[in-house]
Amino acid sequence: MRGRAMQRADCGYGWRRYADHIVRRPATCVPLPLTYSPLQWRAALFPTFVLGAVWLLAACSNAADPAAAEASSAGSTAPQQAAGSRTVAANDDLRQASEGAEATEAEDASGGDLSTAGEDIAGELQFEALVAPASVPQGQAFIVAVAGSTIGAASVVQEDQFISLQGDSGGFSVVLGVAVDEAPGPKTLTLAVFPAASGEPVLQEMQFEVIAGAFVSTTLELSAELERLLDPKLAAEGQRIRDAVQLGKSPARLWSGTFQVPTAGAISSLFGEERSYTNVNASSVHTGLDFVGALGDPVVAAHVGVVSWTGETERRGRGVIVDHGGGVFTAYWHLGVVDVEEGQQVLQGAPIARVGNSGLSTGPHLHFEVVVHGTAVDPLPWLRDLEVPNPSAAVFTAAATLEANGGAAAAEGETTSAADG
Repeated sequence: MRGRAMQRADCGYGWRRYADHIVRRPATCVPLPLTYSPLQWRAALFPTFVLGAVWLLAACSNAADPAAAEASSAGSTAPQQAAGSRTVAANDDLRQASEGAEATEAEDASGGDLSTAGEDIAGELQFEALVAPASVPQGQAFIVAVAGSTIGAASVVQEDQFISLQGDSGGFSVVLGVAVDEAPGPKTLTLAVFPAASGEPVLQEMQFEVIAGAFVSTTLELSAELERLLDPKLAAEGQRIRDAVQLGKSPARLWSGTFQVPTAGAISSLFGEERSYTNVNASSVHTGLDFVGALGDPVVAAHVGVVSWTGETERRGRGVIVDHGGGVFTAYWHLGVVDVEEGQQVLQGAPIARVGNSGLSTGPHLHFEVVVHGTAVDPLPWLRDLEVPNPSAAVFTAAATLEANGGAAAAEGETTSAADG
């Protein structure tokens, strides 16, 4: 393309030079005395115009037909051909170098070729991800853990929630929950692992199984005043208030190890209990543990945390919600007296309230809940040394598996499920 443009320019330049030569300086072409008659002028200039026209047609023909131009230049000398070849080769080298530099600049400006960026990262980003346990009963918590030396961040999507994993012992982990009414069967989470350096995340599907839980049923008899509190509108209003707190942003995990029993009374109702009522066509599922007690018995924080809410709802009465970080909350309901304020930091075992009989309650007791990213889970395992979720142990298991596999699990897209954690 560039060669043709140069030829067209030569054609134009040759015509301008020829016109200038015969019009402005005719004496240099043919000596013409000024005493010629018009007929003599035409006769004298006719050969010159013919030669100029022939030259112009040949030049323009070469510009329009490069092959003809090459044929017309076949009579050039060998040194000229060699010099021309060297010039073309040099121009080709410069053009290739220029195109390579332009391609490199374009790639740098766009952050690399997105169609292959994931493949490059997958080859470099080595990690091991697991779900522990692999089979999760309804209403129980489980852990997602990732280990790898080149990981910068990780997140997971669960039921339209975008949840970030938190740094933990050289890896990342998060505690999640299965709702008590979640349908049993295989489930899938989408895990995104981001490299420590810049680049696109690696997406991986995490498989686990939800199995049916074992729950008891009971029938309660309520007074007419308490039956009014079974109104679904009241239940929905209370849920809205709790979700605004327990689905909100939570700080890094503050807790580690077993949670403390929040009051001294015995357990009177279990998590997941299916409740019906004698005089009302209504039913509900119990989402916590009930502890019997006397009015005024102390209620303590189950673990270190920050008081995120205090208040009262019609159905659950007075309550306190404590944020323990990492999306884990504990809630205390049907209280008589609240002894803490929102934003107050509390230590494990610190007094926060007193047992009461407020809201939908048939007698003095404490309703205690553990909520993980908005999902109520069975509090009982959190109160037992060998059953409380242990995210650090899950990260350690993932790291050991990665080391045993030679660090190649992530590149092959493998997913590991631990039997316990």
